[in-house]
Amino acid sequence: MFATFNQGIMGNLFKNSIIVSKHPPSIITMFEQRSFNASQNNGDNKKRRSRFWFDTELRLLGGQAWKQIKEINIFGVTAGVRLLTEDVGEQKFVIEPNHANFDVLTSPASFNDMRILKSEKRPRGVKDRRYAIVYEVNASYFGTIYKMSLPFSIVNGEPEFEKDTDVFMERSFADLAFQISLEEEALNQGKSLTFDAYQKQLNLKNISLAKERVVEALELKFRRIFEKRVSDKERDDDKEKVQHRVFNQKDKDHIANMLQIQIPGHLSQKGLECNCRLCQNIKEGQLQDSGKIFLNSLTEHVVAMKYATHNGNSKSNIEACTFIEWFYKIAEMVSVCKTYWASNEVFGFCDQTTTEALLIAHPGNIMIRFADTVLGQLRLSMKDGSNLHRTRHITVKYTENSENSLDSFNDELQFFKIVKTAARQYGIYYIYPNFKINMPEINEDQPVDCTPLDEYNKNTYALNEAKKRSH
Repeated sequence: MFATFNQGIMGNLFKNSIIVSKHPPSIITMFEQRSFNASQNNGDNKKRRSRFWFDTELRLLGGQAWKQIKEINIFGVTAGVRLLTEDVGEQKFVIEPNHANFDVLTSPASFNDMRILKSEKRPRGVKDRRYAIVYEVNASYFGTIYKMSLPFSIVNGEPEFEKDTDVFMERSFADLAFQISLEEEALNQGKSLTFDAYQKQLNLKNISLAKERVVEALELKFRRIFEKRVSDKERDDDKEKVQHRVFNQKDKDHIANMLQIQIPGHLSQKGLECNCRLCQNIKEGQLQDSGKIFLNSLTEHVVAMKYATHNGNSKSNIEACTFIEWFYKIAEMVSVCKTYWASNEVFGFCDQTTTEALLIAHPGNIMIRFADTVLGQLRLSMKDGSNLHRTRHITVKYTENSENSLDSFNDELQFFKIVKTAARQYGIYYIYPNFKINMPEINEDQPVDCTPLDEYNKNTYALNEAKKRSH
């Protein structure tokens, strides 16, 4: 009896010692041969399309001890795609590669350059389902053991904004690791999975969490967006990579503050409304916990405005912009001006009041910061040389096509050309807090505009007017 008990204890311990140390991304784009152009990588495996490929990995904790005590050998690991929700017995996808060796002493089981392919015609409703990779580990002494990855969504093409946000919320704030451990246990015991029921009752938007945890999750998402967009553009492992800059305490405090204050007054004056839980509680006079953030504030709290056109109408309308939409766009902009973000020349998260206070001690500097009142814009903030009590806030727009625009950019060269143009116009030689600007590349006759933009505030300017009007 004791031997049987000991065998069970050792088996459970061994099973729990095998971990998925590298999980698949939360959203995977299904691979289609027609989407892959061989000329894009010229047969070089160092270049790949990251929207299709990903890596996963399994490790055995205490591998050397297991080898010595039980003479354990793992003969290999086989991977497959498992549908976790709406299980109707259909497995529409296969995964490649689906086998890896597992040396318990020297190396983990690494599945490099994995991709998911459809085995039949395109499944309907696939984007609303959740899948996992099931790893079948064949070990001596303990037999077959199943391990599961964290759940993910499969899409065809680029993921929709709403889907991306939903999966981000699940990965960041749901207790998926615990739930997957329950699914593993059921799988190893031959029982039915329960993830579908768990998924249906999951409602993250009605809870609040410590602001530190929320901001930490947002920083990780910011980094993923940054790295994905940079890798999609470069697709070259031999090229020197730009390191993402981590958020400092100033960045974290600014983000948390945006999620803890009600809709800005100037947006309310324009007729925009916010019906998030935070704003509703404030309207009702309820006290707010300064240490927590409502999760529905990420997706429903209005923090800025955006200009949108509909049905081919050239006239743009002002619409409400939620925090998560604003935040994703910031990450997208940073991936364009990545070098200056990494070097801290892009100061980043900072409101107008704080900016004006900081520039008092640096009147000869331009501060490059994110506009937190309008979607997809930067501000070049500087003191007026003739009146230090006045601060200029020049608008710089991020657009998809800005070839002939003086105040917009879609690549790093255009971005810094605008910065240098503004610096030359106003006699500025430093970027806040103390980066010297190299000026020779700017044409003396470069036109510059300082026309006030009423839709932001009276001290905001745009670079689209002839130079003579600034004198």
